[in-house]
Amino acid sequence: MPSLRDIMELGRMHTAAATATVPTAGCLTAGGGWEAALLVAAASLLHHGWGFSMNEILDQEIDGKSGDLTNKPLASGKVSSGQARVVSASFLILSGTVFIVAAFMTGAGILSIAAPFLLSTALGSLYNIYGKKVPLMDIPLSGWMFFLVVTGAYAGGGDAASFPVGVWAVAIMGALHILYNNSVEGGMKDVDNDRSQGSRTLAVVSGACYDGQKMSAGPAMRIWAVLLRVLFAVSGMVFSLFIASEAGWGEWIVVLVSILGLLLISDSMSLMIRDRVIKRRKLLGRFAVHEIGSFAFTLLVIMPVLGPWWVMGLFILPLLWFMSMNRLLYGNGMVPGV
Repeated sequence: MPSLRDIMELGRMHTAAATATVPTAGCLTAGGGWEAALLVAAASLLHHGWGFSMNEILDQEIDGKSGDLTNKPLASGKVSSGQARVVSASFLILSGTVFIVAAFMTGAGILSIAAPFLLSTALGSLYNIYGKKVPLMDIPLSGWMFFLVVTGAYAGGGDAASFPVGVWAVAIMGALHILYNNSVEGGMKDVDNDRSQGSRTLAVVSGACYDGQKMSAGPAMRIWAVLLRVLFAVSGMVFSLFIASEAGWGEWIVVLVSILGLLLISDSMSLMIRDRVIKRRKLLGRFAVHEIGSFAFTLLVIMPVLGPWWVMGLFILPLLWFMSMNRLLYGNGMVPGV
């Protein structure tokens, strides 16, 4: 039987709270109370664990041939394939069960959450199966997050016909962030290993290179990275205009969102726009800072809906989770081991 630590590593639980906060924000912006929000957070944590453990299972052979990834539970042999499948299935079943409990509690009903939950699961599965075989399968993965947010909004008692703009802001920005995080950051950190194993990620087919020291994104990946960052930042600015206006907040919040959005674009460009020498551990730390910045940006956009106290809680708790889980699993509070 795998240890609790191995299960947590298998499900990449160090980033699970950040994942879970996005559907939880969707639940709250749809009008859900704190009880529904807690259930959506728990269900989303479990769905994150399912998605990443399934990814580990399907990438086991590739990871086992990479010097940077052989310490993973499956690649190292600490967890068998059969045990990993049981863990992954358990994550998914428990996630669906908790979402159902939330739906019953809020009166939403099972059918209202079934379609987005199944769509999210199907799109996540599509990525896990074909993500290393077909370029731009990161797009279905972004759909996984979009529909997980919609599931959370329904579980909070919302109705798609009357979802406030904040729900769509969270869903779209969450999807765009996942698309950037996976296709650019995830693609770049593993590109040389993926290429050696015959994978066809966007980073591989675009000619990007990173050997653990020198990183060269190449023209196509640079354009893609900047385009996604601009879309993410501009969508946040546009949503902020509508949300701040509806909530009666002043223009200062829109200005603050715009400044942070421009900083995110600038930071991405400074990392990706030219070849550079950067060690893998430092690169992972840089990506972790990107995650935190994107997370803060999304929460700032919806702050007029949720208020500052909810936003502070949704930012601080996942950050504490991220740091404590990294320390527990990988020995460093800010730099994950994968």
